[in-house]
Amino acid sequence: MCSSDLNCAPSDVVLLMDSSNSIRETDWAKFLKFTTKMVDSLPIEPEGMHLGIIEYNNEAKLVTPLLGHKGEIHDKLSKGLSKFTQGATWTDKALNLALVDIETHGRKGIPKMIILLTDGLPSNRADADSAFAAVHAAGVDMQIVTIGFMVNLIPLTPAWSSRGFPPLKMSAGYQQLLDRADEVGDTIMRHCGTMAPTATPPPAVLADRKSTRLNSSHLCNL
Repeated sequence: MCSSDLNCAPSDVVLLMDSSNSIRETDWAKFLKFTTKMVDSLPIEPEGMHLGIIEYNNEAKLVTPLLGHKGEIHDKLSKGLSKFTQGATWTDKALNLALVDIETHGRKGIPKMIILLTDGLPSNRADADSAFAAVHAAGVDMQIVTIGFMVNLIPLTPAWSSRGFPPLKMSAGYQQLLDRADEVGDTIMRHCGTMAPTATPPPAVLADRKSTRLNSSHLCNL
């Protein structure tokens, strides 16, 4: 995560939450806690990171569009997220809606990423292939987070993930996802990179700092 002495580079990030009926209610409660923790810990602000959240099963629902105010996001989460899980895993619908959100509310010229959090493979793999291809064609980075051991029994299609962002596997389930929330957050921060500290660094550090900025810029263009 960005520390208080760093300016986090602007980015648009959309979380996709699988709410299909394979998720037990106790695990759904942990999933909701994870989402709240992400909103609290990420550097969301008007000129920094904007976050959108989509819930999906048989259909995809835009819980909150890309916003730069934590209070607004929390308010929409409290009103928009389902209390129970149901339906199948139509991943393509969630991806397509995320692209609509990015096209409608995203900002030009900054890194964009979709984080897919799921405990199962897509209900229609062919449709998912097309949707993932559309994400990559739009220049949006794709990070997949698999939850539970069942989803890892069948290999994911490598082309679904963006280069440099292999799937994060939470094989122990939703408690592990909650415990490793910072790891997901760090992946998001690595995607957009961080700007230099606001204070002018010592002259001896400037060369190293320039190299760090170049490396961060490379990550944002993956």
